[in-house]
Amino acid sequence: MVNKVCMIGSGNFASAIAINVGKNVEANPELFDPVVNMWVFEEEIDGRKLTDIITRITSTLNTCRIPLPHN
Repeated sequence: MVNKVCMIGSGNFASAIAINVGKNVEANPELFDPVVNMWVFEEEIDGRKLTDIITRITSTLNTCRIPLPHN
């Protein structure tokens, strides 16, 4: 039986921690499910959903070669 991991929150600190959590989860597949979910309180910023903003920023960071775990 593997453990599931999730991040609650999406602020700067949670996002930074999620990078390390994702790497640790990938490094220990015998202990953890490979998917790390991030729970976000859905709110709108300038008429856009916060989850859409996070997804766009993550995609942009990946194209800038900043290593973010895929999970």
